[in-house]
Amino acid sequence: GLASDTPTFAAAALLAASQFVIKSETAMASRAIRLAAAGFVAVAASEAATATTSTMPTPFPDAQSFLDNVTEYCYKTNFSKLDSEEAKSIYSMTNPRHHTMFWCYDLNKCSIFMPPNNARSACPDSQEATCSRGYDLLQTPPNADCSTPRIMYIHGGSWEMGSPWSESYVIHTSKIAEAANAVILSIDYPLYGAISNETGEYIGNAQHMLNFAVDAWKWLATHGPNGTSCSAGEAPMLIAGDSSGGGSAMTALLALHQMEDVIKPSGAFFESPWLNLASDTGTYYSNNFATWPNRKFAVNNPTIGSITGDLMFKDQGDGSPNVGNPFGEVIINQKNALMYCGCLKGWPPGFNTASPPLPPTCNGTCGTINRTEAQLKHWLFSPYWAEEERLRGLPPLYFAASASELLAGDTTTFAQRAARMGVHVRAELFYGMWHVFPQWSEGCNFTEGGEHQALWQGQTVIRHYGDFVKEVNHAFVHCRKRLTAANSSDI
Repeated sequence: GLASDTPTFAAAALLAASQFVIKSETAMASRAIRLAAAGFVAVAASEAATATTSTMPTPFPDAQSFLDNVTEYCYKTNFSKLDSEEAKSIYSMTNPRHHTMFWCYDLNKCSIFMPPNNARSACPDSQEATCSRGYDLLQTPPNADCSTPRIMYIHGGSWEMGSPWSESYVIHTSKIAEAANAVILSIDYPLYGAISNETGEYIGNAQHMLNFAVDAWKWLATHGPNGTSCSAGEAPMLIAGDSSGGGSAMTALLALHQMEDVIKPSGAFFESPWLNLASDTGTYYSNNFATWPNRKFAVNNPTIGSITGDLMFKDQGDGSPNVGNPFGEVIINQKNALMYCGCLKGWPPGFNTASPPLPPTCNGTCGTINRTEAQLKHWLFSPYWAEEERLRGLPPLYFAASASELLAGDTTTFAQRAARMGVHVRAELFYGMWHVFPQWSEGCNFTEGGEHQALWQGQTVIRHYGDFVKEVNHAFVHCRKRLTAANSSDI
């Protein structure tokens, strides 16, 4: 609740606690910072008030209890070890849909070929510049048939990088497919800079990405395990995505919700979704990255030093390794969003810095108004700004995010608005985590006592994805009308 409705109060409590750290440099005040970052604002304020003046930090025995060993190790290794074990029961294959919009970054260097049925070698990240793209990834659990739930997944990467074939994503979606016992179609949509192989047209913008997703959705409606033909309406269909892909998944959901003659989604789930292109949600400020007394000391001395806020976006803005710049971060994300909308072409100077400032107008594809603010706040491509009435009748939604990340407020605010319109909503925020943390569910390769230790928060979310899909499937089979019934009891 703090993330969306009381960011000012949370930020004020965190600032108040930080003042005691600055003045007294005590471990007690350090613990107050940690409590405030975890959302225990009242406790943080009272403990900060009791901090005593001292010239040297002193250990606080219970401080480490707020940071389990696996999480601490992930912090220390800077999240360098994504999950690496693909779910063994899942079969992964390339999926060249009929009439797929194939694309490349440079047609003069692009090799057009049919990738093999091997998810690891279809189009590695290192070959993105010369690899023909648009080949989706289709993953199928054992014993699946046309009644098995189907999921269209949209990967993240700021609409600039990544693919379903990136090692991290093929593994992550395999784990989801196994947990949900569902067929997953991960789409290789055109990223920023994409050129159509067929027409030579620039297609790396929001509207073309949406078109690609809708075409993929229509294909999935009539195809099931391993691409076999199935009748439309035989199985529940869901949309999912993470980060920027989570925003595009919500865009696709809202677009399909208003379309005629398409199979409607039975549910949708999102992992740290980027829903507000304007990037000015309250948690961009209240969850700004900060360390005490500095980053190096805080990482190496977790019982004394403090790390708060979004660790994934810690060096942007002014380049400081010790504290983030929320105002700079907002501008950088807005520029990224304008590139997605098609307002900025190529890689303009300063696209990843806070200066120069945003242009006042832009001719983008996020709506028909060419004012920059209007592009960043168009309800379809920036769903955070959708009028509540547009959310009425949506299918059940599940959200998972870190309570400490910049995008936490996107999840909480949108979830609350949808719930007010009678949508079945389940939103879970995990304190102390980072952006898209379920992709580190194996624990960043941390070992203890000779055994690998999992990140329980990440494993919990993946399990909950599976539970959610199974609940939607149950409702689809037994009480289909209740999937979008307003103000009805939870499914």
